[in-house]
Amino acid sequence: MGGVEEFELKDKTRVDCLTKKYAIEYDFANKSYEAVGQALYYGLMTRKTPKIVLILDSDKAPEQLIYFDRIKKIAKKYKFKVEYITENFLNIEKDGKCEYNDCKCRYN
Repeated sequence: MGGVEEFELKDKTRVDCLTKKYAIEYDFANKSYEAVGQALYYGLMTRKTPKIVLILDSDKAPEQLIYFDRIKKIAKKYKFKVEYITENFLNIEKDGKCEYNDCKCRYN
Protein backbone atom coordinates (compact mmCIF):
# COMPACT_ATOMS: atom_id res chain seq x y z
CA MET A 1 0.00 0.00 0.00
CA GLY A 2 2.89 2.34 0.63
CA GLY A 3 1.40 4.01 3.72
CA VAL A 4 2.20 4.53 7.37
CA GLU A 5 1.32 1.50 9.50
CA GLU A 6 -0.34 2.04 12.88
CA PHE A 7 -0.60 5.81 12.39
CA GLU A 8 -1.41 7.30 15.79
CA LEU A 9 -4.07 9.99 16.01
CA LYS A 10 -4.17 12.76 18.63
CA ASP A 11 -6.58 10.71 20.75
CA LYS A 12 -4.12 7.78 20.76
CA THR A 13 -6.26 5.60 18.46
CA ARG A 14 -4.39 4.03 15.57
CA VAL A 15 -5.19 3.80 11.89
CA ASP A 16 -3.97 0.43 10.60
CA CYS A 17 -2.56 2.05 7.47
CA LEU A 18 -2.68 5.70 6.41
CA THR A 19 -1.91 6.49 2.77
CA LYS A 20 -2.10 9.73 0.82
CA LYS A 21 -5.67 8.86 -0.11
CA TYR A 22 -7.02 6.34 2.43
CA ALA A 23 -7.41 5.63 6.14
CA ILE A 24 -7.43 1.84 6.03
CA GLU A 25 -8.82 -0.55 8.62
CA TYR A 26 -7.84 -4.20 8.27
CA ASP A 27 -10.03 -6.65 10.15
CA PHE A 28 -11.32 -10.18 10.12
CA ALA A 29 -14.71 -10.90 8.56
CA ASN A 30 -16.37 -11.61 11.92
CA LYS A 31 -15.39 -8.08 13.02
CA SER A 32 -16.64 -6.39 9.87
CA TYR A 33 -19.20 -4.20 11.63
CA GLU A 34 -16.59 -2.92 14.09
CA ALA A 35 -14.38 -2.15 11.09
CA VAL A 36 -17.08 0.11 9.65
CA GLY A 37 -17.13 2.34 12.72
CA GLN A 38 -13.37 2.44 12.96
CA ALA A 39 -12.84 3.22 9.29
CA LEU A 40 -15.44 6.00 9.29
CA TYR A 41 -13.92 7.52 12.42
CA TYR A 42 -10.37 7.35 11.06
CA GLY A 43 -11.52 8.88 7.78
CA LEU A 44 -13.17 11.73 9.66
CA MET A 45 -10.12 12.37 11.83
CA THR A 46 -7.60 12.23 8.97
CA ARG A 47 -9.74 13.75 6.20
CA LYS A 48 -8.95 10.70 4.08
CA THR A 49 -11.36 8.31 2.38
CA PRO A 50 -12.16 5.42 4.73
CA LYS A 51 -11.28 1.98 3.45
CA ILE A 52 -11.86 -1.47 4.91
CA VAL A 53 -9.87 -4.53 3.96
CA LEU A 54 -11.64 -7.62 5.28
CA ILE A 55 -9.47 -10.63 6.00
CA LEU A 56 -11.25 -13.85 5.06
CA ASP A 57 -10.30 -17.33 6.24
CA SER A 58 -9.30 -19.21 3.06
CA ASP A 59 -11.11 -22.34 4.23
CA LYS A 60 -14.31 -20.39 4.89
CA ALA A 61 -14.03 -17.66 2.25
CA PRO A 62 -17.19 -18.64 0.34
CA GLU A 63 -19.34 -18.37 3.50
CA GLN A 64 -17.52 -15.27 4.71
CA LEU A 65 -18.20 -13.39 1.48
CA ILE A 66 -21.59 -12.54 2.98
CA TYR A 67 -19.77 -10.11 5.30
CA PHE A 68 -18.05 -8.53 2.32
CA ASP A 69 -21.36 -8.20 0.47
CA ARG A 70 -23.02 -6.56 3.48
CA ILE A 71 -20.17 -4.11 3.98
CA LYS A 72 -20.21 -3.26 0.26
CA LYS A 73 -23.82 -2.08 0.67
CA ILE A 74 -22.83 0.13 3.60
CA ALA A 75 -19.78 1.38 1.71
CA LYS A 76 -21.90 2.43 -1.23
CA LYS A 77 -24.29 4.37 1.00
CA TYR A 78 -21.58 6.09 3.06
CA LYS A 79 -19.02 6.46 0.28
CA PHE A 80 -16.07 4.46 1.45
CA LYS A 81 -14.02 1.69 -0.11
CA VAL A 82 -14.00 -2.00 0.79
CA GLU A 83 -12.09 -5.01 -0.47
CA TYR A 84 -11.05 -8.39 0.86
CA ILE A 85 -8.00 -10.60 1.06
CA THR A 86 -7.37 -14.00 2.59
CA GLU A 87 -5.12 -14.84 5.51
CA ASN A 88 -2.84 -16.67 3.05
CA PHE A 89 -2.04 -13.32 1.44
CA LEU A 90 -0.92 -12.00 4.84
CA ASN A 91 0.89 -15.20 5.85
CA ILE A 92 -1.44 -15.64 8.82
CA GLU A 93 -0.95 -18.91 10.64
CA LYS A 94 -3.72 -21.25 11.85
CA ASP A 95 -3.61 -19.56 15.28
CA GLY A 96 -4.77 -16.32 13.62
CA LYS A 97 -1.41 -14.60 14.04
CA CYS A 98 0.83 -13.22 11.32
CA GLU A 99 4.60 -13.37 11.17
CA TYR A 100 5.12 -9.86 12.59
CA ASN A 101 5.67 -9.71 16.35
CA ASP A 102 4.51 -6.07 16.64
CA CYS A 103 1.24 -6.58 14.71
CA LYS A 104 -2.09 -5.91 16.40
CA CYS A 105 -3.13 -9.52 15.71
CA ARG A 106 -0.78 -10.50 18.54
CA TYR A 107 -2.83 -8.50 21.04
CA ASN A 108 -6.35 -9.71 20.15
